[in-house]
Amino acid sequence: MNNFYCILIFLFVISSLHEVCNANIYGYNVTIVTSSDKDRKFDSVTGKFKIDMKGKDAAGKNFSHYIVLNPDGDEIKFNKSYSFPAAAQYPIENITDVHLRWTLKSPFNPIYLINKPKVYFDRITLQANQLERGITTLSTRIYCGKKRKPVGIRHDEGELFETCLPVPLYPIPGLTA
Repeated sequence: MNNFYCILIFLFVISSLHEVCNANIYGYNVTIVTSSDKDRKFDSVTGKFKIDMKGKDAAGKNFSHYIVLNPDGDEIKFNKSYSFPAAAQYPIENITDVHLRWTLKSPFNPIYLINKPKVYFDRITLQANQLERGITTLSTRIYCGKKRKPVGIRHDEGELFETCLPVPLYPIPGLTA
């Protein structure tokens, strides 16, 4: 009887490993673009970008995939683009929204107790690199704020960016920085 349980556990472990090893992981290049609008100019700050990709999976269930893009922090400046590699279990076609949040690298500066800094963002671009049967496909999806104008986000707050161009798109010079 002990052999039966050992075989049963062995089969369970093997089937679990099979599912984990066959999970698709999609590679992305995430580009965050700060405002170029002279009316939305801001002082540079050192901060971290955090995104939450949202959408529906193949079964129609809502998903949320949270990623800290730059754990060490970068200087966030006016009219700049920042690119980071990222990975997720979901294909680009299923990602409908991206929630962007940023935090100061050192939020304990007394200056920020009175006035939290605000950074303006133009758009977020996801570029997917998919490899199927030896063929690499590049798809791009661009996400914008609600009114397609620069979105102001204060430290430790966030904003939802929605798809503003259809998918699949191929890289457009100037938009995929």
